[in-house]
Amino acid sequence: GHGHAGGWEAVGGVEVGGGAGRNWRAARSQGHSDQLRCGAWVPRRPTPLHAPPHCLALHPFPANPDPETPTNHPQVYREFAVTQAAMPVIAGRKSRIEQFAGANATFTIEAMMRDGRALQAGTTHDLGDNFSRAFGTQFSDAGGRLRHAHQASFGMSTRMVGGVVMSHGDDTGLRLPPRMAPLQVVLVPVAARGAAAAAVLAAVDAALVALRATGVRAQADVGTEKSPGWKFSHWEMKGVPLRIEIGPRDVASGTCAIARRDRPGKEGKEFGVPLAPELLVQEVLKRLDEVQAELLERATRFRDEHILDVSSHSQFLEVIEQGEVCARWGSFCAPHA
Repeated sequence: GHGHAGGWEAVGGVEVGGGAGRNWRAARSQGHSDQLRCGAWVPRRPTPLHAPPHCLALHPFPANPDPETPTNHPQVYREFAVTQAAMPVIAGRKSRIEQFAGANATFTIEAMMRDGRALQAGTTHDLGDNFSRAFGTQFSDAGGRLRHAHQASFGMSTRMVGGVVMSHGDDTGLRLPPRMAPLQVVLVPVAARGAAAAAVLAAVDAALVALRATGVRAQADVGTEKSPGWKFSHWEMKGVPLRIEIGPRDVASGTCAIARRDRPGKEGKEFGVPLAPELLVQEVLKRLDEVQAELLERATRFRDEHILDVSSHSQFLEVIEQGEVCARWGSFCAPHA
């Protein structure tokens, strides 16, 4: 297995890339050899979107003249996962049995999906000079001596995308954290027909311009082929964090309705939100921050409720056999059977 939920099995792969720098300056400044990996890591118990095949994934392989253990990488991964993906993770070092084959050590972040399984979401492998010795990769140091380069492999790729989907998604579709969502707000005109249509579309356009001017990733769905209800379901499935609805009555009252994707149904919909562009922008920015924070809080609560700390191997096995929670003994959470 490869340390993923349920275990993964390598079934093939091709790697293409250059060697280390030809001298110590190149080894330090040129830095890395990008590898095109076209292999497949297939889950023994398939789970949709846990991870697609590793194809077209670029992984930096920095080459250094001296040993540099990259122990800080998991904290960098963790900061991104928590602050951007709203995905709580546990950062640390893999056990000797689970570390990358041929590496001196593997550092990683582990996240819990909504099905209770653990996901290795980002990794760094300290390769030492093991691979440069195996492939005869050498460089001339400042003293003119031939030496083997020290390497590491690190990165987060498509597996993190699957992690976001499975950390936050529900039966309706995606629920994307606003900071990662390609589209943060969608504006939908409602009952915009006849003479009232022009006023509604003008209000939609004014709101769209104001939102984009402040950096909000917004789009207006003004097509007439689909009904507003169809559009609501469409954008909910795509996980857009906020939906703004504007109809003739809203224009007349100077208000609109905002629906939050993270709170389904009536609970997540608020009427009477000011439609004036400068006020609407403030309301949208506030709600985007609230959605981001609540997705993280909800995922953290779910993870903590499904982790039980144990102090012995026998207790560890007892908890794992229950199959309802993860047992944490040391640094990491082991996926339940």
